[in-house]
Amino acid sequence: MSPRKVSVLLDGAGRRSIGRADEVAGLVLKQPKLFRELIRCLWHDDSLIRMRAADAAEKVSAQKPQLLARYKSQLLGLLAETTQIELRWHLAQMVPRLKLTPRERQRAAASFRRYLEDRSSIVRTWRSTRSRNFLKMARRSAPKRGNSSKKPSAPAPPRCVFAPANC
Repeated sequence: MSPRKVSVLLDGAGRRSIGRADEVAGLVLKQPKLFRELIRCLWHDDSLIRMRAADAAEKVSAQKPQLLARYKSQLLGLLAETTQIELRWHLAQMVPRLKLTPRERQRAAASFRRYLEDRSSIVRTWRSTRSRNFLKMARRSAPKRGNSSKKPSAPAPPRCVFAPANC
């Protein structure tokens, strides 16, 4: 299959349909070289193609997370800038699969905190489950403040950034 055909397979049908995203995910799993074209579709002009590309990329990365590594910088940028709910849903699943530096974790955590105001119940639900662990990990990797010559004290328990009932 030609890489240029990925966007054609993702086109068509209505907004409430995933179209052929499952088929595309299956093709990419068999031909990982197509992942590059799939990732490019996350920036496609057509919002339906972006949505289905994100769905397929999330499914592929669940089985082959190493495919995401090459696109880490671009995905972190998209995570910060996208307002499309469907992209947020899938990026929220993909980004925690990346091996991030402490600085990149802080960047991702800042984006996830902005999801707190998201109008999508799916994105808000994600924030109360998986994001809590991600944000705790990001806080632990944050640069420490204060005098570094002092003896380290016992670490404080992670502070929950969500409603106390969820902690």
